[in-house]
Amino acid sequence: MTAVGGTAAAERRKGLFAAWEPGSPHTRDRLVPVARTGARGFRVTGFLRIGLHSPEQAADHLAFLRDAAGVGLRVSWRGSLDGIPDDPFHHLDPPRDESGKAAWPVPARPLLTLRRGPGSSWSRTAGTAL
Repeated sequence: MTAVGGTAAAERRKGLFAAWEPGSPHTRDRLVPVARTGARGFRVTGFLRIGLHSPEQAADHLAFLRDAAGVGLRVSWRGSLDGIPDDPFHHLDPPRDESGKAAWPVPARPLLTLRRGPGSSWSRTAGTAL
């Protein structure tokens, strides 16, 4: 009976996504505590059209995706990258269109690698430990 309860708790925890308002500060000091709660990531509110028409918004949102992945959090968001090549961002969580289809294959886990110094042989995949 305990194993069933433990499995149910693990499944509930895996489904936890906190709401995130676009443009909210996304410093490591704000993201790490969320990761430590057991949340899987964030669900961004609204539909974002990220593009060259608003480079500040594009840079901020892409930095948020990078920072969240850096602490092992996923980001579920609806939107599009208008006029921005998406190849450099395939290691991050993709936007989904109105029907829910991802713009590129969703990575199995955030794929950022942390390194210490240029040419360092030490590295670890983000999200394995905080």
